[in-house]
Amino acid sequence: EIVSSRFSWAWPQPEPMCSVYSAVSGEALAVVDDYEGKTAKEVKRSLAAQVGVSRFRQRLWTEDWFHEIQDDEVFTSDLVKVQ
Repeated sequence: EIVSSRFSWAWPQPEPMCSVYSAVSGEALAVVDDYEGKTAKEVKRSLAAQVGVSRFRQRLWTEDWFHEIQDDEVFTSDLVKVQ
C-alpha cells in the first residue's frame, strides 16, 4: 500500500511595519506597526510619545528622500521608509 501525504505550510504574513531613523545619526528610533490607515499627523503624535520629540519637530520622508510626507497624508500598507 502506498500512502501519500501533502503538507501545506501556511506562514503567517508579516505585519506591515515602518522603521523610524534619526536623520542626524542614522540610529533606529522606533518601529511603528499600526500606521496603516492613519494620517502622518497621527503617526507623529504616536512617535512623539515614544521618542520624546514633538510632532512639530518631526519630518517624515519617503525612502528615496524625494517627498516629504505631509500631515494630512494617509499611510497605506505599501513599503515606506521614513526618517
